[in-house]
Amino acid sequence: MSAFVVSDDTLRRAVIGFATVVRQYGERFTATGTNGQSHVLDVDTLNQLARDFYALNVRAVNGRYNEDSDTALAGDIFQKHELLYAPFFLDCFQRRGVIAQLKSLECLSYQCAEDATINDPLYAEIEKAKGVLAHYIVKGMEEYKDAAWD
Repeated sequence: MSAFVVSDDTLRRAVIGFATVVRQYGERFTATGTNGQSHVLDVDTLNQLARDFYALNVRAVNGRYNEDSDTALAGDIFQKHELLYAPFFLDCFQRRGVIAQLKSLECLSYQCAEDATINDPLYAEIEKAKGVLAHYIVKGMEEYKDAAWD
């Protein structure tokens, strides 16, 4: 297995996928900037969540390759992306893009599944969000709706 730092676009989709789970289902996550409150998902919180996800990803990669430079990378990469989450956030209530959001959460999760991060509470919350989002996608499918309930 190898590990890499996910792209900015993957990280954005993962953040919005996480926001979808919080907003659609009122899920509560305590290891994130939401402090267990589903209604606290403004642009600043989404940007902080991106930084937290990125820092987790960098720690995982550095742990995999015995590097020690996570603090140098994690602090400033999203400064250039401030406020880019605002239009994406408005779309998080729509099904459009939700499969890409799930795949991005899965990619992030896979890249963070390293000894240095596997027990991190934030990693556990990414895993939880993946399951909830997958459930949301399946329940919205016609095949699921048409399946027998008997």
